[in-house]
Order: sequence, then C-alpha cells, then structure tokens
Amino acid sequence: MQHMPAVRRRKLGTELRRQRDLAGLTSGEAARLVGWHQSKVSRIETGRSSVRPEDVATLLDAYGVGDPELRELLDALAGEGAQGGWWQEYREVLPSTYRDFITLETDARRARTLETTVVPGLLQTPAYPGN
Repeated sequence: MQHMPAVRRRKLGTELRRQRDLAGLTSGEAARLVGWHQSKVSRIETGRSSVRPEDVATLLDAYGVGDPELRELLDALAGEGAQGGWWQEYREVLPSTYRDFITLETDARRARTLETTVVPGLLQTPAYPGN
C-alpha cells in the first residue's frame, strides 16, 4: 500500500522513529506493545509503506506522546496519503525519482535563489547592462 507520496511517507516515518527513540523503545519493543510484527514498524519508519491515521495514533499512544499539536500534525500527514497528488494517475509512466521531485515541488512554500554575479532574469529591467 504505497498511495502516499514517498516524500511524505519518509517524513512521517522519520518523525515516528524519533518519537520511538524518545520513548526509549526499540522497533521490536514497539511492535510488541501494539501487537504488530517488527517488520511493519520498520517499513513505516523507513517510508517503504504507507500508514493509516489509526496506526499513527496507536504508535503515538504506545510511545506516550500526549502533545495534541504533534498528534494532529502527524495524523494529518498520514491522512494526506489517501488523497494522493495530481500525478498519481501517471504513476506507471513517471520514474519514482521524478514523482519524489514533484512531491517536493508541490509541498514547497517558497523558492530561493542566490546569484552572486548576475541579476536573475525576472528582476532585470531595461536599464540593466546587457539588455
């Protein structure tokens, strides 16, 4: 079940692993606490498989995470996977690295550029030397 874009899966998995580490648990101990196989916890944390919002809540309960803002954020991140992106219908023709790039681009909130010797084209005016 890999409907959630890979970048979101990895971000969610990384945060879940961080919370597990903060709780002082190994992935095997966490799996036993929630009644899963250790490989399921590992696949979630590495972003190799999607995770349902209910599973996120189960893990956070096992890790003793009570911060409502963090729980809401991670729940929303897991819930976004069901929506997918506009590019999902092109999965069969887009390479996975390109799908990751599209996901990053879609999630971006700003773009920055640094030009040390040239004024970027969009900022050039008719008075700029060379125009």
